[in-house]
Amino acid sequence: MVPLARSLLDYPNLQSVYASDNQISNAGGKAMLEAFQAVSSLRHVDISGNPMESSLVSSAELLNSMRS
Repeated sequence: MVPLARSLLDYPNLQSVYASDNQISNAGGKAMLEAFQAVSSLRHVDISGNPMESSLVSSAELLNSMRS
């Protein structure tokens, strides 16, 4: 897991992550989605505008809809 994604696990009460337009790659996006799933308090994720597969962004949007 990439360092940014790993650090999300240190914040169990995290509710929002805004990481749009940050040059996050496919590997980083996958790692972040894994971390997002582990942080149950998370209600909103924005990873749009990054050079990753559109399916990763769609997965984050799905996570948003399931947790809101």
